[in-house]
Amino acid sequence: MLLWFILFCVFGFAHGSLCKTNSQQLTYRINEELNPLSRVGNIANDLDSVFGPPYKPNFFLEDEIKNKFDINYDTGLIRTKVKLDRENKSLYFFYIDRVADSSEICVTITVLDVNDNIPHFESNYKEISITEGAPPHKLSIGSATDGDAGNNTIAGFRLIPGDPEYPFNVTGSYSTADKYKLQLTLGINGTLDYETTQFYSLYIEVYDGGNPSQTATMQIDVRILDTNDNTPIFNQSKYSTLVSEDTTIGSSILEIHATDQDSGENARITYSIDKSTDVDDCFDVDPQSGVVTLKKMLDYETKRSYNIFAFATDHGDTPNKGLAVIEVEVANVNELPADINIKYNNDAPRILENATVGSFVARVSVSDPESPDTGGNKITVNLHGANGMFKLENTSTETYILVVASPLDRETKAMYNLTLTATDSGTPPLSATESFVLLIDDVNDNPPRFLKASYEAYVDEMSDAGSSVITITATDLDIGVNANMTYHINARPGGNSDWFQVDGKTGLITTRGQVDCEVDSHPSFWLVATDQGLPALSSSIEVVVSVRDINDKEPTFDQSLYAASVPENQTINSCILQVCHSSYIPENVYCL
Repeated sequence: MLLWFILFCVFGFAHGSLCKTNSQQLTYRINEELNPLSRVGNIANDLDSVFGPPYKPNFFLEDEIKNKFDINYDTGLIRTKVKLDRENKSLYFFYIDRVADSSEICVTITVLDVNDNIPHFESNYKEISITEGAPPHKLSIGSATDGDAGNNTIAGFRLIPGDPEYPFNVTGSYSTADKYKLQLTLGINGTLDYETTQFYSLYIEVYDGGNPSQTATMQIDVRILDTNDNTPIFNQSKYSTLVSEDTTIGSSILEIHATDQDSGENARITYSIDKSTDVDDCFDVDPQSGVVTLKKMLDYETKRSYNIFAFATDHGDTPNKGLAVIEVEVANVNELPADINIKYNNDAPRILENATVGSFVARVSVSDPESPDTGGNKITVNLHGANGMFKLENTSTETYILVVASPLDRETKAMYNLTLTATDSGTPPLSATESFVLLIDDVNDNPPRFLKASYEAYVDEMSDAGSSVITITATDLDIGVNANMTYHINARPGGNSDWFQVDGKTGLITTRGQVDCEVDSHPSFWLVATDQGLPALSSSIEVVVSVRDINDKEPTFDQSLYAASVPENQTINSCILQVCHSSYIPENVYCL
């Protein structure tokens, strides 16, 4: 008992601040878990052990002591009246006077802690908002309390989950005003990015030192607030489309789309077109949907492509703007047929009939007025009406030459009605036609021709000079000077051709003088027809003239005296003598 008293006194001095400095101290330590009527100590025994008897004190008790403890004034026994709670009060004291020597003694009762409290937070849930990009700083998130003391109080805290990549940490310190209250702060030690993570659910756990399995958990929901730190981004840096030039105004030609990783107004996008790149003001875009429409009719022949800039602008306090290129190619609609240009040899559609196969006739060039730079735009050229006599040869994508395909003969066909068709490759295909008459120029390849192989004419003898005998003309299949003919007579030996003459232009044959049947009843000669071509060609035929006799001579006997003898037995009607005139003809023979 003396040992315990000494220990009580030693411990009592630790609380000397509660007792008067000149008083002696008597200290008791009890666990808070004691039930009511549990023994605390005996003042009489303890005082006698230290100071010696007799034990005769006077007690000075306050109501709080009387309510918590039962003290027997006669025996000095102290018992608990109620179950004590160290968390409400851990130290009690009162004074007694020792009658024997009038000394004052301070009695202290210290309630020792038992781990009968579990850590808890003042609030198990907290929601905080932090703006993305905020610099490292700390936020108070509340406190945790454990009514126990020493090793039985909160031993530590931790962040759950303890992901090292989390941009948070937790620190804590005990309050100076309340040594049982652990003040906790959430520290931001990393970069917060709304676009990466918009929400964190954190759990802070505190655990009991006396029993680590006794814990308390607080949930903290951290919402990251967006700032306008992202620029709208198009899903394509360049949009390309093909628009037919006959597309009507108001038609949708494509749709552009951009996204912004921010939120709210910072992510709300309005679309627009940079008018400095659309100087013709041909396009429009819906500010909300991004649908690009045609504002004016396009014309392939005027402009074939457009490169315009489109903007996507967010609605942040300081708006950000994204850029994309819209490339519009204008598709040609087949509105105009091809152009056909023909350049003739010697600047006229004509060729000599003796032109050799392959001879150049004309150069044909074609072009598409809707696409003059595309090498003819695959124009197909065909020739009609040539009947195989001419053909086209392709020299390039745009030019052809018209050449002779077969030997020509003007006399067979003097002209050709040729037609060129040029068909483009548009949809639908359009064709252009060009017609011309190709003249076949004559060469002197045909001699004059008479209708008969020979002619027979009649004339009366003794006709006057210049009398018409016959008109004979020849024909010439050629034309022009090649068909102009002159006539002349070629003499033939013994034919008395000098009796006749011919008009060189008309072919009229007349007599030069009188013809004599008795001299030549069938005079003849060659009539020659000669054209005026270069070189000249000629033909000739034989002309026989029958001279009709007229009674221009008296009969004469070839003898002035004829003598004959007749046998006596000559039969009746027998010829005894023949006589004839000098111009003998059978019918002028007479029998006597």
